[in-house]
Amino acid sequence: SEVDTAYETAWKNGLFVFKKEPLGKIMETLSRWYNVEVDFADTSKQQLIFSGQLNRSDNIVKMLSKFEKTGDVKFEIKNKSIIIE
Repeated sequence: SEVDTAYETAWKNGLFVFKKEPLGKIMETLSRWYNVEVDFADTSKQQLIFSGQLNRSDNIVKMLSKFEKTGDVKFEIKNKSIIIE
């Protein structure tokens, strides 16, 4: 079968790559990487689908602002917690 090498080697290149993944799964990954807790105030947002690549060295605020630009989701950061509305 055909393998997407860019996707498989993204970690080596310092990237997160998401292909049609639900926000809930994406936030699990980011939660572990940035050592933050994630809470969905609106649980329906867990099912939003996103694709793209993010630089692992970006700070969490910069990264989350990219998701907010879609207009589908809003994040509130309090200490080591992220609330998703």
